Amino acid sequence: MGIVIPVRLAMFLVLVAAACATGNAQGATAGDAPAPANDVFTPVVVTPIGEHHVAVTGTDGMAYVVYELVLTNTKHATATLQRVDVLDAAAPEHVLASWSGPALLDRIRTLQPAPADAATIPFNQSRLLYVELAFKPDAVPHAITHRFHLMAAPNPGPQAAAAPMEFAAAKIDISRAPLPILQPPLRGDRWVAVNGCCNSGIVHRGSLQGVNGGLYDAQRFAIDWMRLNKDGERRPAIMGQVLGIVYRAIATHLAKKAGATKKTAQTGAVTRVDRAHPCARPFGRPSVVQIGCPADLSAFR
Repeated sequence: MGIVIPVRLAMFLVLVAAACATGNAQGATAGDAPAPANDVFTPVVVTPIGEHHVAVTGTDGMAYVVYELVLTNTKHATATLQRVDVLDAAAPEHVLASWSGPALLDRIRTLQPAPADAATIPFNQSRLLYVELAFKPDAVPHAITHRFHLMAAPNPGPQAAAAPMEFAAAKIDISRAPLPILQPPLRGDRWVAVNGCCNSGIVHRGSLQGVNGGLYDAQRFAIDWMRLNKDGERRPAIMGQVLGIVYRAIATHLAKKAGATKKTAQTGAVTRVDRAHPCARPFGRPSVVQIGCPADLSAFR
């Protein structure tokens, strides 16, 4: 007489045999497979703005990569950024750039955006981190990542106090795809780029908008062009409104560097760009602002 095996038991035996075979096959190749990365608790989540990042060649021959990161603190303990390193994703021991202290604070913005008062991120809030990198054309990495050194909640507990921690996040692939070639946007002479791209002090950089459920920096590479008259002066009726934006950006930057506030600082306006005598002497006028010139000299009057 044959042995009768119930259908359910037969199916169970087949599954066990398949599992054993799979386990043996995996065991034979385990040494060749890379070990999975360990999960890391990160109270601050980091998200790059934009999906495609391209290295752009400048007129100096260097390749530039410009982007922003959104940092959100998801836990009750206030997070304090201490240092941010940009790493070559293929060789994390290779630090491409690093910022800490005042240099780091200068790159942090609120979502308004406005310069952050401190390198802290309270619970349930976000900050922007502006990044600009420069590479020799043959040294652009295929991808980069970031290492964050900070004080933050070390565990998900609601009463967890901030503690030192370090983690890597926000891998970004960098493309070297050819860029479209555009015609010059303007014709004629006496055009001046009074407000361009792409550093963290430029007004355009903070023109973030919510598009398709994500943040989009539409003016990351925007430039304001102004045409001067034959004497090198601006035309107030046409350019005054745009120059007002530039003036406010410059005034705010200078006031902050001087340790002043909007209430205590007094500033003037940019009325003339002296191209014939950049950094000419201000002729004893106390209202002249020195920008990018040796001491006691001025490029703006």
